[in-house]
Amino acid sequence: MPSALLGERPPKRQRLMLTREELHLLLNADMRRRNALTIRILLATAVRSAELYKARWEHIELGEAQWHIPKSKTGAAMDIPLAPIVVDWFKELRTLAGASAFVLPAHSRGRAARQGGDAHVSKDTIREAIGYWLDADKPAVRRFTPHDLRSTMKSHMRALGVLRDISEMCLSRRPGRRTGHRRRRPADVGPRGAPSDRS
Repeated sequence: MPSALLGERPPKRQRLMLTREELHLLLNADMRRRNALTIRILLATAVRSAELYKARWEHIELGEAQWHIPKSKTGAAMDIPLAPIVVDWFKELRTLAGASAFVLPAHSRGRAARQGGDAHVSKDTIREAIGYWLDADKPAVRRFTPHDLRSTMKSHMRALGVLRDISEMCLSRRPGRRTGHRRRRPADVGPRGAPSDRS
């Protein structure tokens, strides 16, 4: 029996929701601007972290305030309307990205060279940035992962009175629930706006 050889499976990690107090500390964290912008966009859009670190500028229309996420193994294609403040965050990233085709280009020249001269950041970059901040600054924030930002948005949407079906639709991209291509309209995401980074 596999269980006899490998032992019992470790308990499945429960996703956590950051509190308002924890969000305040996170949004005012002393970290590299690109990492801070990445976290804000993840919170504001509830996309998977992979969808952001793989994002290309050709799919982001800042003039139309829209981000197109192509169909992938994890879900159907999707168009996400961007709040004005999120457009501003992307504009900052556009400046930081330089000539790269990626929203979040690789720091390492070696990684970029192996990918033909241009590449997106490693999948571990945001997780490591969060871990470094938690270890270095020791804020009163529980240890969390980038995926927990999706759980946080969902929980806060529910707390604001957004219907469960709407919050699920904002996070889910399973084609069985919607057509192969869907557009998230502003009404889908409940109250307008994005996480505040004001002190």
